Amino acid sequence: MEQTNDEQKIDTTVEELKKQADEYLNGWKRAKADLTNFQNDAAKERINWAKFASAGTLQRLLPALDTLYAAAEHAPELGDTVKKFEEYLRGEDMAEIDCQGKYDPAVHEVISMEKNEGAESGSIVKVAQRGYKLHDQVLRPAKVIVAE
Repeated sequence: MEQTNDEQKIDTTVEELKKQADEYLNGWKRAKADLTNFQNDAAKERINWAKFASAGTLQRLLPALDTLYAAAEHAPELGDTVKKFEEYLRGEDMAEIDCQGKYDPAVHEVISMEKNEGAESGSIVKVAQRGYKLHDQVLRPAKVIVAE
């Protein structure tokens, strides 16, 4: 049976409306995915901000910690104070950078090189200033002296 002109117009209109509905549905799905991605990114950013909110304060405390270590070398009774300070820093997920072995440019800053018998070239022979990481990110690089 043949379709009349009106039926053909109706079928054409229905097809166009289906296409338009599909476009709207796909647009809605994209917008929903964009919103979900935005929400996930915002949550990660909030977590990251909370983790590193104390970074500035901790950085300003490092010179005092350096002084405390130097004083504890001459006044052993300060040992308990140093331990409490270190405990506090561990609680903030702050850790001293390891300075054993080879120089690592990601965490060490070379301030000098010296000849040292028995030391392998590029190995750390002395730590001039301790370095620290906060949540596995360098807060202050360790200043080191490296063997030539």
